[in-house]
Amino acid sequence: AKQEGRELEPAALNLIALLGDGSYRDALGALQQVFGATAEKMITADLVATVSGAPANELILQFVEGLVSSNQAMSLTAIQESAKLHRDPRVFLKLALNAIRQAMFLKFAPAVGRELIAPLGAAERGFVEALAARPESSSLSLILRELLVTYEELGRSYLPELPLELAVLRIAGLLLKKHE
Repeated sequence: AKQEGRELEPAALNLIALLGDGSYRDALGALQQVFGATAEKMITADLVATVSGAPANELILQFVEGLVSSNQAMSLTAIQESAKLHRDPRVFLKLALNAIRQAMFLKFAPAVGRELIAPLGAAERGFVEALAARPESSSLSLILRELLVTYEELGRSYLPELPLELAVLRIAGLLLKKHE
């Protein structure tokens, strides 16, 4: 980035790394795609999301909020909004898994959690901190486990978002049983 005369905010780097899925070549490709799409000197997470086709952070936070608060309509609406914009459900779920994992660490291993949320933007960091502090956050591991199972199912449906929608309903049922 420095060779190109560009600067990346930490949240943008975090998103590029996540999109790279552990592959240096894929992350570099995502970065080059962003550089090719704009002459902006400062590369933001919103810009990376727009260029890469990642869902808006607001949709991810809405989805997670709906899961934790057992508001199925909120989570399902976030999925539908992302689908209308032709966003990849795998990327959507990856971003949600990341946010939930960060909140879980912040709750159960605060020192590690602080390291994980350091590169986040202010809004996302605030959301994760508030999520970890909520009484319902004790269910984050249950939600995370269900979503991990769903991640494996995503490629098997002719409706790409269907496994994610079904996961919302499964999680709501599990949380209801847990609180009875």
